[in-house]
Amino acid sequence: MLSYKDEDRRDAFHSDRPLVSVVIPAFNASTYIERTLRSAMRQTYAALEIVVVNDGSTDDTAKLVEQIATSDPRIRLLSTPNRGVAAARNTGIEASSGRFVARGLAFIGDIDMRIKQSEATIRAMTKANANVNLLKTIPGIGEFFARLIDAEIDDISRFRQPKKLAAYAGLVPSTYSSGGKTFHGKIIKQGNKWLRWAFVEAVAPAIASDPQLRAQYEHLKIKGINKAPVAIARKLLTPDPA
Repeated sequence: MLSYKDEDRRDAFHSDRPLVSVVIPAFNASTYIERTLRSAMRQTYAALEIVVVNDGSTDDTAKLVEQIATSDPRIRLLSTPNRGVAAARNTGIEASSGRFVARGLAFIGDIDMRIKQSEATIRAMTKANANVNLLKTIPGIGEFFARLIDAEIDDISRFRQPKKLAAYAGLVPSTYSSGGKTFHGKIIKQGNKWLRWAFVEAVAPAIASDPQLRAQYEHLKIKGINKAPVAIARKLLTPDPA
């Protein structure tokens, strides 16, 4: 379980509106748990308590939840042995603090169902696609993003250099010169927004599963570089030659 204290969670709400508990049972949900949490976190009704019950997962579900929770104290993680979705849901309800729970369950259940249906369709479409299968070997890239990247890049031979591809994806910083010196600013906005989104979103699962990428990410943060996610995203797109 995460180490957030009750008083920390109360301070995060600062609302006189009734607290709504969103209970999310999760078993081996690493492929979609981040999207589910991001969707819940973006709700306009901010007085939410998001309770994730990790039902004995053997993948990186718990690690991903813990990582996302560092940026939103409304998220709580409960870990239990695998007992099935009903038992996990009941555990979450018993641990919740909100006045309302059912609407959150229905909302998340619908999201999960739609995600699973979409992923099944994507898997069927990409089964025989060699490019997609190759893209899935990149850390953090699954079925959906592999299909998206393949469609957006199209013919890779049109990019003669890795820098050209990174620029097309909008993952290179803007530059300007003054007094004989070159300065780097924010990433350019003229690039392909879908490629940029795919690779930036892939950073979280990538650093959770790849120790080397995680070490590089932490090194950039220690150096005070606040663009670490973009730097790792660029590395995923255009890795250094072996």
